[in-house]
Amino acid sequence: MDTISALQELNLSEREAKVYLHLLELGPSIASKTTARSSLNRTLVYDTLNSLIRKGLVTSTIKENVKYFSAIQPAKLLELLHEKERNLREIIPTLESLNRNAGEMTRVDVFSGKEGFKTFMNDLIKEGKTLYGLGYTAQGPQINPIFYNHWQKRRVQEKIARKYLVTQEVAQLPVTNDSLTEIRILPEGLELPSSTIVYGHKTLIFFPQEKELTAILIESKGIAKSHKEFFKLLWKISKKRDKKISETLF
Repeated sequence: MDTISALQELNLSEREAKVYLHLLELGPSIASKTTARSSLNRTLVYDTLNSLIRKGLVTSTIKENVKYFSAIQPAKLLELLHEKERNLREIIPTLESLNRNAGEMTRVDVFSGKEGFKTFMNDLIKEGKTLYGLGYTAQGPQINPIFYNHWQKRRVQEKIARKYLVTQEVAQLPVTNDSLTEIRILPEGLELPSSTIVYGHKTLIFFPQEKELTAILIESKGIAKSHKEFFKLLWKISKKRDKKISETLF
């Protein structure tokens, strides 16, 4: 991921990210200098600078009746991020109290795109349960490489194991050799219509789409139990990966 994309992950627009980077390179500058550097018109530059000021990423000072703009030091980006995280943590109990469901009601959520991907991947960590995967496709690293690599480290740190049923083709991919991951190869000719992960009382189902990822998360003890029983049946008839093949992937 390039620098612009990384800054966009911090909720900056592409234009805001570019102007912020230009200010870092230029140091304290007047708006016209930033305009020339960014190839944006004057109005857009002023709008962007004001937006960055509201977000706490740019400051302004007046010297000899001339207004100068400066980007905050990069290290302070982390401070702002941590502050937002602290604020969010404070209201989590309130949000969770609003979200409690009576009895054993089934809850269904639909996720799509990169942000949806991050939301349900974080939920896999939050639950802290073993992940049972049927028809694992190993698409995570392609959807959001930087996030996925960080997620993988968190999963190992939290000691969350994975048991995945995959095709012979997927079994050749290096990602199937990640720590705390055990795989078995599905019988030849058996194709699953979707990729499913069962964890705790939740069942996450992925559907292949041409443009973007779509997934459904079902929270139900009964549904999770039935999928896990199906997983156990397939696990018994699926074969272990040849050790020699596994060793060639490292």
